[in-house]
Amino acid sequence: MRPFLTVSFWVISFIANLSGGTLPPPFLQDLSSVEEARQSSVLVAITFHYDSKRFCYLEQVLSFLATFPKVDIVIITNTKEEKKIRQIEESFQKVNGTTPIKGSKSIRSFPNLEHTHNLTWCHKDLISNEFFDQKNGYTHFIYLEDDMGLDFNNFSYFVHFRKEFKNLGVIPSFLRVEVNQNNAFVSTDYTSRVNIDNRFQVHYENYVFVNPKNPYTACFILDHELAQEYVASPSFDRTESSVLCNWGTRERAAMGLCFVNVPPDFTSRYVIPLVKKSHLIPSYIWIYHLPNNYANDPTTNLGKIKIENLFFSRQKNPSYRKGFILKP
Repeated sequence: MRPFLTVSFWVISFIANLSGGTLPPPFLQDLSSVEEARQSSVLVAITFHYDSKRFCYLEQVLSFLATFPKVDIVIITNTKEEKKIRQIEESFQKVNGTTPIKGSKSIRSFPNLEHTHNLTWCHKDLISNEFFDQKNGYTHFIYLEDDMGLDFNNFSYFVHFRKEFKNLGVIPSFLRVEVNQNNAFVSTDYTSRVNIDNRFQVHYENYVFVNPKNPYTACFILDHELAQEYVASPSFDRTESSVLCNWGTRERAAMGLCFVNVPPDFTSRYVIPLVKKSHLIPSYIWIYHLPNNYANDPTTNLGKIKIENLFFSRQKNPSYRKGFILKP
């Protein structure tokens, strides 16, 4: 049975912005950030271990990416069979029939791997070769698993706050979100609420950026400076990356610079924004885990906490002074 997903992304985003009580996105108020995002040329790698049941998610992922002004997409797959490759090509065609992808589309096959999980590491050469090749003109690289919905709004947020936080050593990150059977938005990766009083933070105007307790996002974004740091780090290697954390093979392939050069007292490089007074999470950092398999699985505690209830403070008047003060 196909996992529950009746609300389209556009309806979800509209409802989220109405119900979230969040402030206008800062990146839309900075014209230079808006222009930088629009002028960006993005190379995206998607790992797709062939499974005919997962095309519904892959096509949605491609639809999210069709919101980018300029994006070249490479699907990394484990099959070389002509029939299966044609099916993947048809996914591109289905998306192009509604909202055309503005860039190239290609498929790279890696059959006969020692372990199926190693497929998630086969995109690394794209970074060290094609992304760094100046003639391609790429500004950013994005890695995605085949069921993660990341759109241009998410990217614009990253571009703006990457620029703002560049000298702090932290990286703006995202929160995985699912939709349950009641059409409520829930956190994919948390089993309990998070007290922000115990998390190191970055303070920016009406927002507090919190160092997340669970930084896993099943994706990462790099600009050229971050990419240079990444390829020189243990995180870039399937074996060496295991010294940084105890995540599994697939999860480490998606951790980017999460655990590399972490600032003092922070548990990772990643930070995510909350509105200071309400502790609500802006919808522009939500990335959609499209199968919703945790939200609708009664046997797991994952995917059960509503987004609006995830973060809290026990202080009546929080001072927000644990971490960096950027724009108080």
